[in-house]
Amino acid sequence: MTISELRAQIAAELEGDIRFSGCKVQSAYPAARREFPVTRPIIAVGLDGLEMEPGLGGFLVSGENDQYGAPCVLSMRFDIFTPDSVPGPDPCELLEAVLDRLAVSGNRFGFFAFKGGRPAWDKNAESNLLTATGKLRMAVSHTGGESFTVSRFDVISSEI
Repeated sequence: MTISELRAQIAAELEGDIRFSGCKVQSAYPAARREFPVTRPIIAVGLDGLEMEPGLGGFLVSGENDQYGAPCVLSMRFDIFTPDSVPGPDPCELLEAVLDRLAVSGNRFGFFAFKGGRPAWDKNAESNLLTATGKLRMAVSHTGGESFTVSRFDVISSEI
């Protein structure tokens, strides 16, 4: 799957949870599609970064469809907006629900770390904003031309 497909699957996972029924779960991109000022809680899912693990390219990745790939750590970003003008959960409560859904209850995506910031007032959104990142261990594989995919993996073994 591509990184965009992974991001969409993570957003769909949150959207399907009853705890987020009053929230809008969306892609973080493009920013022009955001509802500013915020009129209801929003969880925007985006990419925060990708770190290649040096010296491990070409290792056999055991996971989805056993394939060769370069191990990496993919960081996903979760921007959680909660306006004061609407009753509902605060950003910390929504972050706890995100952690429960993505990291504790089954962890189907393979998140191994989460880190949340402190809520702060975002004057453009006229809302509280808490940004959190979640890390996944993935494998990047070249699929031809300029195309690459990412796959979840659990074990890396050397090609000897």
